[in-house]
Amino acid sequence: MTYPVLIDTDGGTEDAWALFMALEAHKNSSIPFEIEAITCVHGTTSVDNVAINVTRVLRTVKAESVPVYVGAESAMVTSFEDRDEPRYNGHDGFGDANLPHLLPHVEKQHAVNAIIDLAIRHKGY
Repeated sequence: MTYPVLIDTDGGTEDAWALFMALEAHKNSSIPFEIEAITCVHGTTSVDNVAINVTRVLRTVKAESVPVYVGAESAMVTSFEDRDEPRYNGHDGFGDANLPHLLPHVEKQHAVNAIIDLAIRHKGY
């Protein structure tokens, strides 16, 4: 039995490390699981930056086959942009490292619809 996994992220530096670990565990784990998708949401940075950051991680480990879906463009309750304190992860979510810009590879379907579809497809897990 292979367990389906969905990763939802707001694309900060700690999320990048978590993605690296999950992708490595996927290859070398004694527990069989499949990363079905990664969904991106506004939080640490804008949802567009999140998609770029996730794409960077996937390209780094040659895992571009994992589908990436973009979700909410703003927070439901409060926004980091509304807060006065400085951003721990910088404006780009990666500590404003000034990395070269790249176009994210994302699916056309909205993340919410992808989550619903995956839940239906994997009903019972």
